[in-house]
Amino acid sequence: VVLPPFVNYSLVNGCFEPLALGLTAVLIPDYQPQQFDKYIKKYSPNHINSIPAYCEAMLSNEKLKSMDLSCLKYYFYGGDSLPEKKEEEINNFLLSRGAKLPLGKGLGSTELVSSATATYPGCNYLGSAGIPLIKMNCKIVEPDTMNELSFNQEGELCITGPSLMLGYYEKQEATDEVVKIHDDGNRWLHTGDLGHITEDGIIYVTGRIKRIIMTKGNDGQVTKMFPDRIEKAVLEHPAVSLCCVIGVADEKRIHYPKAVIVLNSGYEKSDATTAEILAVCKEKLPDYMVPEIIEYRDDLPRTSRGKVDYRALEQEAENKRKKQ
Repeated sequence: VVLPPFVNYSLVNGCFEPLALGLTAVLIPDYQPQQFDKYIKKYSPNHINSIPAYCEAMLSNEKLKSMDLSCLKYYFYGGDSLPEKKEEEINNFLLSRGAKLPLGKGLGSTELVSSATATYPGCNYLGSAGIPLIKMNCKIVEPDTMNELSFNQEGELCITGPSLMLGYYEKQEATDEVVKIHDDGNRWLHTGDLGHITEDGIIYVTGRIKRIIMTKGNDGQVTKMFPDRIEKAVLEHPAVSLCCVIGVADEKRIHYPKAVIVLNSGYEKSDATTAEILAVCKEKLPDYMVPEIIEYRDDLPRTSRGKVDYRALEQEAENKRKKQ
């Protein structure tokens, strides 16, 4: 158990689930991802529930590269997404060292008492979040409405099922903002996640509604930018290890996109690298989504749960703008 038990995902999936199945749960009070080789050697774990930042840390652990990882039957991650390219790289790393399966993943929330979907052999596609758990139902609706969309149409992911919370304690107004009764009479959680569902029932999460950035194109029309889409384009370049896109306030454009990037080892922070990354963006994105600024860093700020802290980067940019 590599995550603190006060995180619902860790408490339910990391502690309660193995105990219910009669497994031994080993809690690591102060988990150090760079020490993963030592944990493997000491405990030979069969099942780990982790987060993307910890998964990625395996790739830079030199001792792991020569270790047998055949003890790992299931290695799941949640809490955030992994770029498909990075997910594939980690899968190759695990499988080439004897792990039984590629990375598993799912999605959920505290409001759903942890997981609501999961991947299984046969429905574990790169970038996907799997299929609903038994008795859970998912659908996609047009944002800010209850109008259900069809297969492969992007909108807000809504989830219902027996694990849906009754509500936030003594906060009915906050509860009503996210839990709504639809035409079928069921209570549905509006997750705030953007995504789509394929005809095979595979769920994909593509972004967060709150991260949508308003901007103006060259034609003066106000439109929406999707940071996740820009990040995926930037990550197409082999030099890029990590990327976070934020909107920087601007009088002319409302906001313009800025990409904060961590490079893979062996690549230089140079004008040539920037030009190459922008060329990929221009090929993959409409003009108004191409980053106006690319900033290189050695690392990106993280939240206490290991997610890239885009809000911290937004605040930095806003503070800088005010000083100017």
